[in-house]
Amino acid sequence: MHPENVSCLTAAGLDVCVLANNHVLDWGYGGLEETVSVLARAGLRTGGASRDLTEAQAPAAVEAGAGRALVFGLGLGVASSGVLPRS
Repeated sequence: MHPENVSCLTAAGLDVCVLANNHVLDWGYGGLEETVSVLARAGLRTGGASRDLTEAQAPAAVEAGAGRALVFGLGLGVASSGVLPRS
């Protein structure tokens, strides 16, 4: 979606956006960078894709009552998934 529509996500009360899917690079690496930046500015954590492999593999930590939840995202790089295999 267009970055100016990020308020739809914040209005829904979301904490995390998992970006591990076959459309994450539809707008290239620049689009992914923009997505991660827009979500971060809106206070949303991300999982499954990011600026580099370390960030992409890290869980998004969300406070949950007396503890926290760790949200991981991953995509399986096989021909039928649309996710590019790791080179």
